[in-house]
Amino acid sequence: MPLLSAEASGKLANSMVYFYWKGLNVVRKYTIPGNPRDPKQKIVRTKFAAMGKNLLAITTKPATEAKIIGLIKAVAPANLIWNSCFVKATLGYIKSPANWTLIKAAYTAATAAIQFVTSAAALGMAEMATGVEYTENVPAAFQLYLGAYAAYVLGLSGTANYASDPAAWPTATLTNFALDYTSA
Repeated sequence: MPLLSAEASGKLANSMVYFYWKGLNVVRKYTIPGNPRDPKQKIVRTKFAAMGKNLLAITTKPATEAKIIGLIKAVAPANLIWNSCFVKATLGYIKSPANWTLIKAAYTAATAAIQFVTSAAALGMAEMATGVEYTENVPAAFQLYLGAYAAYVLGLSGTANYASDPAAWPTATLTNFALDYTSA
């Protein structure tokens, strides 16, 4: 019936699924998606989750739109929503294991390394524990560093200019960056 413009939703005998999508009645083959739990997949999920923690810190404070959202929207391509643009800016670099190692080393050597810890705590970010097969915990400060790296890649300029490598940011720039997560 969806092909005849009638509305239907649900599963039919584990063979077809009917649903409404983007204004259309659609039917597709019923499938159970794969969920690989190998170490490589856990590494990818950890990287996504670390950037997701930035989005959580941005979007939950305050009730009005945070300044950083407006900055990201201003540079996001028309075909990409702001949060995808922000995450993609960092994931494009850290997807390779070698670059993941390099960015962790840059974070460790950052000029304002202590301020990353303080700012992440002020934003309510917490250390992220991973699973059994992949046991690398991701500190809150490193999660914020990944967000700062996204701001650098996107060339954002808010309360301060974030268009330089966050490893070299002075404390004042990092403090302003964290403020842009929470202030309108």
